[in-house]
Amino acid sequence: MSSTILIARIAAIMFLTIGIAAIKDKLYYQKIVKDTFKNKSLMLMFGFFTITISYLIIHFHNIWQYNWTVIITLFGWLGLLKGILFIIHPKILERLSNKVFIRLRNIMPYTTLVFGLILAYFGFFYS
Repeated sequence: MSSTILIARIAAIMFLTIGIAAIKDKLYYQKIVKDTFKNKSLMLMFGFFTITISYLIIHFHNIWQYNWTVIITLFGWLGLLKGILFIIHPKILERLSNKVFIRLRNIMPYTTLVFGLILAYFGFFYS
């Protein structure tokens, strides 16, 4: 199994799970997002975790091709940037997250679910 398919499958399961859970109980997950930024230790741990996972994605899949696999590469690079911001500039990340979250909080669970379905298609059925 290629690293592309493996990453797509893991990300699909993750996004599908989060999307379904957030649709099921929107208020609970909105509270989690707000609470995350209140806990400085959690922010630091999320930063280290996000950097680690994102770097592994980049290391095993830094492929810039004009097809669906670029989604995995972009996911890795954007995740790395987010992990760095978690540690270096958590306030900037919080402001950005609040702006995006407030505007998109009603569609974000569905967007996450659709993204998970797309990755599931390519990871489990397309290959």
